[in-house]
Amino acid sequence: MQDTKRTPSLVMFRDWDLWYKPPFYDVNWSEYNKTGYVSEDGLVIYPFGRGLRNEKFEEIRKKKHTLVPLSFMSNLEGIETFFTKNRPNVNLFFQGLHALGRRDDSFFESPIRLPILPPLSDFEFEKRWEQLLMLLRPADQIMIIDTASLISKAIAAIDHGTWSHVGGYVGNGRIFEMILSGAVERSLDVYRSPRYRIGLYRVKDVDVESPESIKKGDAFIAYCRASIGRARYNYLGLIRLGAIKILGIRKKSLGDHDLSPNDMAIFLPIELILTI
Repeated sequence: MQDTKRTPSLVMFRDWDLWYKPPFYDVNWSEYNKTGYVSEDGLVIYPFGRGLRNEKFEEIRKKKHTLVPLSFMSNLEGIETFFTKNRPNVNLFFQGLHALGRRDDSFFESPIRLPILPPLSDFEFEKRWEQLLMLLRPADQIMIIDTASLISKAIAAIDHGTWSHVGGYVGNGRIFEMILSGAVERSLDVYRSPRYRIGLYRVKDVDVESPESIKKGDAFIAYCRASIGRARYNYLGLIRLGAIKILGIRKKSLGDHDLSPNDMAIFLPIELILTI
């Protein structure tokens, strides 16, 4: 049987998507306004409207286009995984394009940022939970979605991501998080149920046993505990962030108050260690 796999490439082309035309997008009306990733299977993944679209390359090639093979990159497997195995998110997509523009192979060494979570049996859930307890280090970020909550699933859907909540691990099986009543520290066991899916994220390229990392971890824990009883849930910030997401507002820079859990996975220098 003939191998029909393609060499991963980029394709630049022009379409009539008004979201990627002036005044919303800084491009001349006669120029290419789209860059898509051509997967090994011949699908072009490209931004459309406020999300991403998949289309066969045979359809894209009917338009005026330029094909750019990614032969100048060495981590083609990581690149393919990044563009095809993450939950579709236009911000994450552009992060990948920018990394290709920098010829940054290291960006694709941990290609999964927003995992697509397959179903888990109760046995597999408990197995991974034990792995989580062994892997956890202070200052790790714990991303969460409650699959039994319509609100939690709606938040993740509006954000075009996997997660709806985040907490920080402070050691001894305890998590610091902001809930509706304010800042709390409580046992991680509150999430030991198959209804909760969890992602363990950690700052990249850090030796968790080094004195510097331990010092930063201690500072993180001290900051979290100093917030308990003082920090209140930021309802206005949540409404503001929700409006940004729903309206698809493009921001040139993001502050900490503009970062959802999924944005943290996309924009911060953290990597996914384990999912449950």
